[in-house]
Amino acid sequence: MKRASGKMFTKLSRYVRRFLPLRCLSRRILLICVVLSCFTMFLFDRWVVTKNVFHAAKQIFAKELLFSGYLVDTKQCRIPNLDPFDPSISKYLKETHWEPCPSPPSLTYQDGDTLRLNWTVINQYYYNRFSICQYYPILRDSVNDKTYHIPKLGIHFNNDILVEHEFIKVICFDKDNAVIYTNYYAYVLHADIVQPKRLTKVDKIREVLSKSSIKLGRSILNRTLLSSASTSPSMETVSATRQPIPETKKRLNVLIIGIDSMSRLNFMRQMPQTRSYLLEKLGAIDMSGYNKVADNTFVNLVPILCGKYVEDLPWNETLSKQPFDKYDFVWKRYKEYGFATMFAEDAPEISTFNFMKYGFKMQPTDHYYRPFALAMEDDRGVWSEDSHCIKDRMETEMVLQYSYDFARVYKDEQYFGMSFISRLTHGNINNAGRGDLVYLKFFQKLKQENLLKDTLLFVFSDHGIRFGKFRKTYIGRIEERLPFMFVVPPRWLVERYPNVWGNLKVNTRRLTTPFDFHETLIEALDIDTAAGLVDKHIKYGIPIKKKRAYSLFSRVPYERTCEDATILTHWCCCHQLTPIDVNDGKVIRAAEDIVKKINLMLEIEKKCAVLKLNKIVDASVIGANEELLRFKNSVNDVIDRQVYFGKPVEITSTDYQLTIETSPGLAHLEASIRHNPGTDKYTLLGSLSRTNIIGRQADCIKNARLQKYCYCPEDAK
Repeated sequence: MKRASGKMFTKLSRYVRRFLPLRCLSRRILLICVVLSCFTMFLFDRWVVTKNVFHAAKQIFAKELLFSGYLVDTKQCRIPNLDPFDPSISKYLKETHWEPCPSPPSLTYQDGDTLRLNWTVINQYYYNRFSICQYYPILRDSVNDKTYHIPKLGIHFNNDILVEHEFIKVICFDKDNAVIYTNYYAYVLHADIVQPKRLTKVDKIREVLSKSSIKLGRSILNRTLLSSASTSPSMETVSATRQPIPETKKRLNVLIIGIDSMSRLNFMRQMPQTRSYLLEKLGAIDMSGYNKVADNTFVNLVPILCGKYVEDLPWNETLSKQPFDKYDFVWKRYKEYGFATMFAEDAPEISTFNFMKYGFKMQPTDHYYRPFALAMEDDRGVWSEDSHCIKDRMETEMVLQYSYDFARVYKDEQYFGMSFISRLTHGNINNAGRGDLVYLKFFQKLKQENLLKDTLLFVFSDHGIRFGKFRKTYIGRIEERLPFMFVVPPRWLVERYPNVWGNLKVNTRRLTTPFDFHETLIEALDIDTAAGLVDKHIKYGIPIKKKRAYSLFSRVPYERTCEDATILTHWCCCHQLTPIDVNDGKVIRAAEDIVKKINLMLEIEKKCAVLKLNKIVDASVIGANEELLRFKNSVNDVIDRQVYFGKPVEITSTDYQLTIETSPGLAHLEASIRHNPGTDKYTLLGSLSRTNIIGRQADCIKNARLQKYCYCPEDAK
């Protein structure tokens, strides 16, 4: 720890010396030194708070494992709750944390719709040399998704300026007209939203009632005018006779934040602060059984955005030079209902619909980040060596700022926004820790400014890490198929629709897929109708029909299988029970260990007899399917799609499900226990179940949790 602190201090000292030169000691700029010193201390605080994240994440997981050894635990599907810090993978893991970008502070900064000059920095670094700045709009070419243009004539400014373009490049000059600074900024300027082409049932009723009310008012007014010779009612009287128009019910905005190649386990390892904030402060629902349905980003996002497999769009590699404009993306639905729409991705060379594909000919959403990302990508002079920073800002931070601005600008209107951020996490399992604080600050800002009050927030990934030595381990195979997925409903949805909220909580322990994500987005367009159907199903006990996709607002069937969800076998994380000989040595050791653990729990109840293993009633090993264990890689998305298999990967732990009989009392207890051959330790997964009647065997104690294990001798009753 001392060595790590020393390294951090040395690095911070270099940072201070770089940005606080000796000339700061002059009186003229003493105030500047004070400001920069405070800024440096702020950076130091942000740096320190992210240390020891692995330790914090380990503590959180230890508590969660006590709850259950399985993320999904049904007869048809058991998905193991694996240790993110299992010793078998420790050599692949590295703790990372936020670091300041290496560039000096910027000459300009963004403030709402205004671009401001940072005079503190200008006076510090360019005293008596600074002349003027220009900004140049970055415009999308409507002919394709790969080009943009920047006009030759820029807009001059030497003071704060209101920006009138969504994307801009900024260049500043000294008095010799030499370029001293270049940067890029993305703004969200309110777009003219087309009137909705579709209405929800609630809005249709409101529209009919509104028209009826107007007609009724006119009829009364005409009758009043005809009888004006005898009476002269005031306009207040006429208005008072109109029927009140019912208030529009709540509408849900949607904000989706995606992180590329981030498994549920790696989210726990590398981003514990963000995860804790989502769960504890925003009331997020962790969809623990969220299983990918295909290989890469493209084939897992299409089911979310279109509700179909790629081949069912239909699309295949022969269409790679044709635009995606014709397909039914979910943001088109929202646009038809009058929502403002946004889609943003970083890393334009590998973005979802452009890597080896055409992309979109027409801009797909009202606000579209791609031309801005392309312009920055072409200007390598503004990037840090590791390609994660543009000047003094992380690229991830810039996309999140754009997402925040979108939510801010349309906070009083309906909107659908989606960002998918790739570069930081795409190729390295350990890079994500650098973004933990950035994402945390983003979600804190949304909450502090009350921008989520009417918003359904999704935070998710497409899959886990798909390449490298880690991917070849047993845990690597499992977590690649289990990306993280969180749903954050607004508070009023929880209060107004308790059955919807109840289903969301139940579904955290069900097998779910990107197709369910899509169904949820469709139902979110008309949450009142969706909630009414949920209430109807519960009230009348209407059975759930078997189908590929379920909205997360409804209850996903308990008996769902990968086959039901159309998940191919080699992507399926559901583990199955295979009977094993009760006389197997490892089974006997596992059974004895269970009895030992029960006796340890009973030590606080002195009246309970010490239990012994009487017999093993039955035993099964819980394991992944053979195709998952042997999977090597998949080639091509549609045409000539090939799946290659090799030797089974070495399993680093084995789960057993046992039913044992203890004596005295002959209690039948069912338990799941995990054996780690590396440490030769057994871990009990969740609580035990008693499968025969307790009777009056445990009357000598009042501890309900321990009664199912306890046997009271005659002299203790």
